[in-house]
Amino acid sequence: MRVISAVPLPNRFICAGSDTVKVVTERIPYLLKDCQNLPFNESLYVLHESLVGYMNISRFEKCFSVVDDMIGFTPNGQVKVWLNPNFADNYPTA
Repeated sequence: MRVISAVPLPNRFICAGSDTVKVVTERIPYLLKDCQNLPFNESLYVLHESLVGYMNISRFEKCFSVVDDMIGFTPNGQVKVWLNPNFADNYPTA
């Protein structure tokens, strides 16, 4: 997922060493779970790109699963795979 901006925010916590960063990423307006009856060639494209995304994530996170609400599409049709149905979270679902 492409990061548009990352801005450090003032530390609102008492604990030293904890930082908060506001991150803005590219827009993912469509999810695979909302796509019904994809044509065969588009289904193969989504499958291929999803497997590539899974492979890239598996380099960093060894144990995770991906379901249809964790695969999204950018406005220009790129397939994006994420660790969590909430695209704001960067850790796998439990």
